[in-house]
Amino acid sequence: MFLVNRYIIPILFVLASVMLKAQVYPVSAQLQLLPPYSSQLASYYSATSNKMLLNLLLLDDEEISYQARLKFEIKGEGYTIRTGDNFIPSPVILDYNVPLLLSGFELEQYFLPENLIFEGINEAEFLQTGRFPEGSFQICVEVYDYIRDFELPVSNLSCAYAFLEEHDPPVIITPIGAQQRFQPTRVEFTWQPMHVGSFPAQYNLSVFEKIEGLAHDFILSNTAPVFSTSTMAINYLYTEVDPPLELNKHYLCVVQLEDLTGENVIKNQGFSEVEEFVIFENCEAGGVCDDGDECTSNDILLEDCSCLGTAIPDSDGDGICDGEDDCEGYNDLVDNNENGIPDGCDQACTLGNSCDDNNPCTENDAIDENCECTGLALPDEDEDGICDINDQCPGFNDLEDNNDNGIPDGCDALCTTGEPCDDNNTCTENDAIDENC
Repeated sequence: MFLVNRYIIPILFVLASVMLKAQVYPVSAQLQLLPPYSSQLASYYSATSNKMLLNLLLLDDEEISYQARLKFEIKGEGYTIRTGDNFIPSPVILDYNVPLLLSGFELEQYFLPENLIFEGINEAEFLQTGRFPEGSFQICVEVYDYIRDFELPVSNLSCAYAFLEEHDPPVIITPIGAQQRFQPTRVEFTWQPMHVGSFPAQYNLSVFEKIEGLAHDFILSNTAPVFSTSTMAINYLYTEVDPPLELNKHYLCVVQLEDLTGENVIKNQGFSEVEEFVIFENCEAGGVCDDGDECTSNDILLEDCSCLGTAIPDSDGDGICDGEDDCEGYNDLVDNNENGIPDGCDQACTLGNSCDDNNPCTENDAIDENCECTGLALPDEDEDGICDINDQCPGFNDLEDNNDNGIPDGCDALCTTGEPCDDNNTCTENDAIDENC
């Protein structure tokens, strides 16, 4: 029995200590986010989606009715969005021991842009899309007294967590490359969905005429499509009722995945890779064709109606054929200073050349092997992060200026410890400068 008491008594002491340390608040708060989680902030306070619930309960029996306000904080990877300090919301009325359930739309005023502070994220860019970045985020809430909101919160901190993952766009299966003409002309467009999870999806198919000398992205952004349609299926049969496609002309096709709820994040705005195809009158093996690749020659049709050319040499092995190579003998894709000139042919990128790194605390600036301008650091004897040549107060920390007069404390005549001063307080005497100036 002695041994039992010997172990039970310390355990009870620990449990009692934990209970005493547990904070008891006058108000209990419980926040919930309802899946599937949306990337749109508006979805959490929209009356149609209603993805956020807040349950509040007044536990203080000395308060029959209590006026409160809420403060929210949204925190993700590297960013925070919180309730503005100057925002004055409508009061939340709590009655003793009567649960109050608030839906997202009842909390809308807290999430309007003018009532929020954005930190670590571009406010304009966020408001343009209203979307959270990919990854995890949390929404937290605390309850404060409506009048004395500058004091400590009167509730526990309640947080709800969510994780957002970008979905992949579809992959076009057909048509790719040369296509044999049938009578009447028919082309089967098919694509493979790559997104995870189920949501109402629509696929927008667009066909453009290829224009030699123009990049695919430019054509898609600046020319009208020859044909476009939307479908819920993962294929579309192009027939004689659609605009006719010309023989031996190259076309581009792209499929965009659209989430009809607008809540999911899709990579590349839902657009697939652009594929190129051409329709031939007939597809006899050995016939002349154009594979659309400027770095091939002698293009011919194969038995499967695909077009294949002989690769033009790439002497420097940078993936750009000799006929298109801007900097022969060097890698055209290496351009560390991003001036549009490959480093191998860039006079501004010669190793050892003098330059200016725009840092006044370095000397002997020169181009390094990464085409970056770097210099040797100048001495900093007092180790305040300001090199000696620019040091305003040698031997002291230039960054310490407790009286904010622009003069480092170490060289400030007004900052000598013990010197008489006037703190402008009529209820003090023997005023003197302390060690914090």
